[in-house]
Amino acid sequence: MTENTKKPRILYVASTLPCPPMQGSHHRILNIGRQLQKRFPLTFLYVGHEPERNRIEATQKEFFNFCAMTTRHRNLPYFLSQWRHRFQFHWPWYHAPAVSKSDLKRFHQLVKDHDLIWFHTLDPADSLRYKGFRNSLVDLDDLNQVKYRLKLSIDKTLRLKIADYLLIYKWKRWEKNAIHRFGKIVVCSDEDKAFLGNRDPIAVVPNGFEQPPERPRWKPKTKSCLGFIGYLGYTPNRDGMKWFADRVWPKIREEIPTAELHLVGRYDAKSDFSYVEGFTHLGFVDDPAGEFSQWSAMIVPLHFGGGTRIKILEAFTKMCPVITTSVGSHGLMVADEKELIVRDQEDAFAQGCVRLINDPQIGQQLTKAAWSTFEDMYSWDKIGEKIYDFVLRSQPFS
Repeated sequence: MTENTKKPRILYVASTLPCPPMQGSHHRILNIGRQLQKRFPLTFLYVGHEPERNRIEATQKEFFNFCAMTTRHRNLPYFLSQWRHRFQFHWPWYHAPAVSKSDLKRFHQLVKDHDLIWFHTLDPADSLRYKGFRNSLVDLDDLNQVKYRLKLSIDKTLRLKIADYLLIYKWKRWEKNAIHRFGKIVVCSDEDKAFLGNRDPIAVVPNGFEQPPERPRWKPKTKSCLGFIGYLGYTPNRDGMKWFADRVWPKIREEIPTAELHLVGRYDAKSDFSYVEGFTHLGFVDDPAGEFSQWSAMIVPLHFGGGTRIKILEAFTKMCPVITTSVGSHGLMVADEKELIVRDQEDAFAQGCVRLINDPQIGQQLTKAAWSTFEDMYSWDKIGEKIYDFVLRSQPFS
């Protein structure tokens, strides 16, 4: 028997195709998959809606053994499909669309052929009607109960608060039940592990970012420009940007009338901030390195959400200073005034932005410490070593 065949064979299951990566969950799926494939025989299984052909082809280039199973959906008129989505979204019991019986049979054969089934979130496991066994693991990379608890604290209307309570109840039930349903649980941070009770089956695999081929260098800024990166159709991003545009940005422009904000990432009609003077939407940018080099700081004005912010780690690798709310930096082992600036109140957030624009040396000091922290803790190669040890320690998979 060769050394390779002694290693556990891993079936890696996700409900979204990570290539090309366009949002935080894509980066996590892709990079954990890459680290697993470096060290173990791996099959990538996609379970979800009929995917775009270009995304299938891009994912197949990353993962040598690839297969897909499409979930079944009833074709309903648009208004009925919207009502069904809202009903299922708030309903206390989770409803994931199932795969066909033939695909279910294929899945059970794949389970027999692999030693570890690694699910990214509960969605694909529910679509496959997977009840859970000792050789299974689920990555709860974004604790939804945390997200909606934070949302509850900022929502104003009774309707939204009732919806938040329903969602908290639903996700608390499902996420805590996962401890009994799967052999192991993976979360993004020690905070999330503590939230689930610090139990033995729970392990931390932090979010990370790709190590640049060369150490980045600080570059002086030529204009008063801030930046934001992220999908603005995602509710926490959109709400955070609305708070920034309405309550923080006017205070910045009072002191620096020439200030600009560049927004990088997909957006739609609901998340279009082009009406704000000084805001420029750039849409999705394949390589935002040029943008990062222009920004005096990247802003992360979030007030609810789960997981950890990959966008902050990306800024660390681009030597771009970061100013964030405490929710934005949740789960990262960083400190205010060391690797970044943390401000929750609108006046303090605005003054922090002005300070970073007017005094570039502060930004330079922050990015130096941020790079050291990234190298020590958040490069995917470093995280990959932890994943390798975790998988081997978690046997009996053989």
